[in-house]
Amino acid sequence: MRRVLVLVVVAVLAAVGCAGSSSSDGSATTAAGDAGAVGTDPTAGGCPQFTAGEGGVVQTFCDGPGTVTVKVGDASGEITGVTCAVAGGYYTLQGGVQVDQGPDATFKGALPDFVQMLLPEAGGSFTDVTMAFHLDGKTYAVTKSAGTVDVKANTGTFTGTALAGEAVSGSFKC
Repeated sequence: MRRVLVLVVVAVLAAVGCAGSSSSDGSATTAAGDAGAVGTDPTAGGCPQFTAGEGGVVQTFCDGPGTVTVKVGDASGEITGVTCAVAGGYYTLQGGVQVDQGPDATFKGALPDFVQMLLPEAGGSFTDVTMAFHLDGKTYAVTKSAGTVDVKANTGTFTGTALAGEAVSGSFKC
């Protein structure tokens, strides 16, 4: 059941990501000290080692003005270069590098950090929205989510539970 839910969440996020924004180069980083994290230096001009459409890289969302700070269980990180936009009836956040996953995946190596959220277009308080993260090489689909989003200020906070039961919390600013 969990595998099916994760696959459904990833498929929905991929579809919205494809419909709601274009690929771009930029930077995806994590907070200093996160072992195993895959990121780049934002001052180096992006994530040049990742090219959309090559080697299992689906899309890159790395040159936006935003930052998402997230804590999942004992792991924490910061994903920079995040883009926030209204698309497909949602307020979307997309940041980092989206790669193919599953038994036929062509991406090789540690998962780069990635975030994708579908929040209410009108803003305000929310519950049970779609959120997914790649952090420190692991994938987290978030359930039981709640939080707030201020669409005009491009800020928000969120909490939830990852499928394996870890507590999730964080904030964003674009």
